[in-house]
This record gives sequence, structure tokens and C-alpha cells, in this order.
Amino acid sequence: EMAYASAKEVESHLILARDVDIVSLPQFTDLASKTDLVARLCYGLTRVTPPPARQGRVRFETPGLTSDIRRPHLSSLCSTT
Repeated sequence: EMAYASAKEVESHLILARDVDIVSLPQFTDLASKTDLVARLCYGLTRVTPPPARQGRVRFETPGLTSDIRRPHLSSLCSTT
């Protein structure tokens, strides 16, 4: 929810930047469509149940956006000292 709200905040700043001629209309159109994609991805992630945690590489694929993430092993996050 916080990431979605942040994406919408970026969108409102883009609209303001367009209105005061800081960004051109083509730049605004490009950035606004990318911001909308990020907002929709964030919203979609709030609607699904996360899979059980697992070790290793996880690949997320979404049209127009691909991410390759290495999840850390839990023992590397915990200190036993």
C-alpha cells in the first residue's frame, strides 16, 4: 500500500511538472505510463498471497518490467553473537 501511494505521489508531481512546463508533453506521457505501470504492479502485489519463502534466485516477469532477485538466506540476516 505504501509503494502504491508513493507511485501515485510521483504521478501527481509529474502532472505538476507538466503543468508548469518543466517536462515536455512527450516526456510526461512516457514517464506517466511507466509510473502507472509501477502503481498497477504495486496494487497487484497487495492482492496476492506471497509464496512460502525459499532460498535461491527468483525471477519475476511482468510485461515491460523484469526483475531478477537473489533472496538472502535467513541465516545471513540473523546474528547469533
